[in-house]
Amino acid sequence: MWTTRPVRLPRSQSPNTWFFGVCEGIAVRYQVSPVLVRLVVGLSVTLGGLGLWFYLVALLVMPRYGVPLSPVEVLLKNERDPRYTPDREVGTRTLIVGIILLVLGGTG
Repeated sequence: MWTTRPVRLPRSQSPNTWFFGVCEGIAVRYQVSPVLVRLVVGLSVTLGGLGLWFYLVALLVMPRYGVPLSPVEVLLKNERDPRYTPDREVGTRTLIVGIILLVLGGTG
């Protein structure tokens, strides 16, 4: 199952991608409309707040299209390959945002 996880589709791969390509990647993997996935994520962010956490976790564990490692794997394995530089930056920034959100009160 882990090898068949969705991949993030960067703007260079899909011009319809917003932010980091998480919703687009999920939609392509499960063959549903990206608009439906964005709607579900948007509603879960605004109504319950947990959608933001799910989005951040998905951003960390979903690899970018064409790259075998996800941002969290790049950070844990301390990969120094230049092709992982964007993933290292995304992983570091996402973890910082997650820590800030935890300090400021979580989803509340």
